[in-house]
Amino acid sequence: MSGVPGNAESDSHLALIGFRYDENSSFTKGAAEGPSQIRAALRSEAWHLTSENGTDLSGDATFFDAGDIEPVAGSDMFALIENSTSTLLNDGLSPICLGGDHSITYPIVRAFARKYQPLNILHFDAHPDITRASRETVTHTRVHLRASCNINL
Repeated sequence: MSGVPGNAESDSHLALIGFRYDENSSFTKGAAEGPSQIRAALRSEAWHLTSENGTDLSGDATFFDAGDIEPVAGSDMFALIENSTSTLLNDGLSPICLGGDHSITYPIVRAFARKYQPLNILHFDAHPDITRASRETVTHTRVHLRASCNINL
């Protein structure tokens, strides 16, 4: 994450960060390719550089790209995710986190909860995965249940 703006002179407000992680996927691997595929779509000819409210997103300083965080042998990936997200938040940036399997959500929420208290999450999903069967288990499912039970949300 070299080059993270750390001063008020930076115009960037949004930080793209990828978490290339899919070790908790229960079906097939491939979600770790998400960050590179999303960036490719953002740079494609199909991307419209003006938002619905007319905001021009084409300026170089709109998005700071913090790169990707990849698993490192012997390291705690969730700690890497949480610390990387915290660094961006502490630098005054709003992280846009690209993943990876759903399990990356938990350390991201932990980072936000450390910075913002109280933290409220409004979760929309076709199937919210909030059964209590495995709330302590680290999987790609039940992320929001685990967060609500283990983080002071």
